[in-house]
Amino acid sequence: DDGKPLGAALLRGLYHRHYWELPVKEGNVILIVPADLDQTLDIEALSSRAEALAPHLGYSLESLIRAVRSAT
Repeated sequence: DDGKPLGAALLRGLYHRHYWELPVKEGNVILIVPADLDQTLDIEALSSRAEALAPHLGYSLESLIRAVRSAT
């Protein structure tokens, strides 16, 4: 297991490495795909939104946000 999504080559072809990956402990990878190629991932805004959601969810998403990485 190299930590890459099973369909990594297909994903690179479809999205030209313009997506982010979030590996989860079950061995899966969640993909975050932007609406257009100019869009960037605003980690600060994402963290703020996750912090606001935490009371409703009953847990924090911060450890997941810290694990977000660029496409492999």
